[in-house]
Amino acid sequence: MSTSRAGVFLRRSAGAAVQGLRLGMLDRAGIHGVTAAFYARSTARYYDDAYNAGGLFAWEQTAIERHFAAVKTLLLGSAGAGRELLALSARGLRVSAFECSPLLIEEARARLTRAGIATPLVLTAPDEVPLLGTFDGAILGWGAYTHIAGSAARVAFLRRLRGQIIAGGPLLLSFRARRGDSRSMRLTAASGTLIRRLRRRAEPVQLGDTLSGSFCHYANQDEVEGELGQAGFSLAYYSDDPYGHAVGIADAKSPICRSP
Repeated sequence: MSTSRAGVFLRRSAGAAVQGLRLGMLDRAGIHGVTAAFYARSTARYYDDAYNAGGLFAWEQTAIERHFAAVKTLLLGSAGAGRELLALSARGLRVSAFECSPLLIEEARARLTRAGIATPLVLTAPDEVPLLGTFDGAILGWGAYTHIAGSAARVAFLRRLRGQIIAGGPLLLSFRARRGDSRSMRLTAASGTLIRRLRRRAEPVQLGDTLSGSFCHYANQDEVEGELGQAGFSLAYYSDDPYGHAVGIADAKSPICRSP
């Protein structure tokens, strides 16, 4: 190995180990705080008027055209500053939405008001799903699934979504896709899990967990399919091009949660 390659290897290994140590030290509230701070700083894109008026991404539009043709009422999670809300409302869908960032939800409400769109938009805690009714389908906003730490928390989140979707209804998720298990990811998981064990915390840092700017979990197809299955969905579609996304179909045997 050349000196330059060795230097790159050492820097990457050190960075991966530091991420693992930070993940091992942070509790769930700390992880939420890191991600919230990231979006508070990200004014250049997520709060931009042109971005939010830009409509659905091509892969989102394709997934919706293929799997949401019968959907009239929609639950939108992680609504952000309004991009998906504006685009979905323009398609004639009746949307109810929720978001955990006070800054983003304020932006979204202002945009909806300017557009003359009346949509229920609820502020929630991170990783929570409010009871808003029964819907034909659901969408979780761009990349939001990747910010939920821990498989158990992701499955619980999906189950709360499933409880408000009719049997046969579609759910669109998007996430950072893991195409392989890199040395850096394995080192992050191992170092983080070691710290958690020393701190007597049961849940390990999972392969694919990262902490660079915000918490992100990189998922592969088997993982996404398994978590959907535990929550009462069957995987109908998966792609990691150009961004990880999947469509699950709500199983008939899973119960509906009624809003109060």
